[in-house]
Amino acid sequence: MADPASITRAASTLAASRLQLKVLVNNAGIMLPENLLDQACLSTAEDHVTTNLLGPIRMTYAFLPHLVTMDDAAVLNVTSALAFVPWPVTPTYNATKAALHSFSESLRVQLAGTPVQVIEVAPRRGSGPD
Repeated sequence: MADPASITRAASTLAASRLQLKVLVNNAGIMLPENLLDQACLSTAEDHVTTNLLGPIRMTYAFLPHLVTMDDAAVLNVTSALAFVPWPVTPTYNATKAALHSFSESLRVQLAGTPVQVIEVAPRRGSGPD
């Protein structure tokens, strides 16, 4: 997800193979703590943006031309409940998942009338009962 050349190669391999990919699952996610007062954490923030946001955007651009040729296809973006209720320890993670939510909403509107559904999954943090 963090390597644009790898994404391009994967899309080219798919096109050459004539396989019928019908679902793209963008489940990128690194989640590391950040201290916004520590300049050393800037690289962590940049890694979050590259992997969690640019990765799914690049994947969507790479595979969408194929998906729109299918009778029934989907793009599934995994965001997070932290997009809506951020955890202060992971500010850039939260922001990337909020941005991916917004991207998913725009993608859904732009793909209306095509055979491609846009599905967003926003898991909650933690696995225990409410």
